[in-house]
Amino acid sequence: MTLFIEPSHAMDIPNHSIHAAVQRYIETNMPWTPETVRVEFLSEETPSPANHSSLTFRIEPAGNQDYIGDMSFLARIYRGGSLIKTETVRTRIKVLRDIVVAARSLPSGTVLKDSDVKTVQRWVHRIHPQSLSPIESTTGKRLTTQLPSGAEILATMLKETPREK
Repeated sequence: MTLFIEPSHAMDIPNHSIHAAVQRYIETNMPWTPETVRVEFLSEETPSPANHSSLTFRIEPAGNQDYIGDMSFLARIYRGGSLIKTETVRTRIKVLRDIVVAARSLPSGTVLKDSDVKTVQRWVHRIHPQSLSPIESTTGKRLTTQLPSGAEILATMLKETPREK
């Protein structure tokens, strides 16, 4: 998706900042709620061209479109329909997530009880594909590896325990 910020809407962007235009694009298109996202700019802000009132920004993602982790955006600046500048803006997007962790140090082979695990919130820049969601039950499953207190528990670290007859 591409975002055009026309001159009439440019008042929403302080000083017609390229970073502010990218921030607005991210907030408009990300799947996360605004209070659970942090955007860090990894590239320096360059001054916008003179005569800001007639500028139009066109922002689009370059590559990864997951809106988490390291992302680059192409920012094209137009004046009167003519392209005057293209800039790559690099960002790091962090999301506040609920993470299932060990409540204390746990040895391998532990059959988990409610008191062995807890959910904490952490800022992450990637979501492990084997992350557990807070609603998934870990109780009664056997831990296949040793974990220090506070370590994330992944689905690959758990085995079903045999049911008693």
